[in-house]
Amino acid sequence: MGQTSENVGRDFNISRDSQDKFAAESYQRAERAQKAGWFDDEIVPIKTVVKDPKSGEEKEVTLTKDEGPRWGTTYESLSKVRPAFPAYGDKSTGGNSSQVTDGAAALLLMRRSTALKMNQPILAKYVGATVTGLAPRIMGIGPSLAIPKLLGKYNISLNEVDIIELNEAFASMA
Repeated sequence: MGQTSENVGRDFNISRDSQDKFAAESYQRAERAQKAGWFDDEIVPIKTVVKDPKSGEEKEVTLTKDEGPRWGTTYESLSKVRPAFPAYGDKSTGGNSSQVTDGAAALLLMRRSTALKMNQPILAKYVGATVTGLAPRIMGIGPSLAIPKLLGKYNISLNEVDIIELNEAFASMA
């Protein structure tokens, strides 16, 4: 993945500076959203055991929020982080790339008629899916090909879509 990020940055002239600026804005948005409680209803608390890397001590904790957003992150602080994949380039860092993390997600889909019978709220509409391919060395930009293909397949314009959630691990690909 790191090599792919460096390939995308190089092939599409995405500078380290622009990646750090994008990442800083992303962290700041995530921080504001967490502080405002926007994700609280979307995260189910889970108990787990964590091991302190320094002391080796284990303790049980209850995780209640995404630990990925690094509060207080600025462009200036990101610009000081060393490249994470120096064998492949100098643009992707631990600051403008996703952390190593664990996570899980669940989604329940049902027919509209079933949701109405069960008095469930209609939150979204599943329209369809598509598949597209591109060179593996730049696979991180797949959504830039898949999204227009999907919209065209169903004759939908981007203006007709209320919310898009697109998560990329590297600023070069976002």
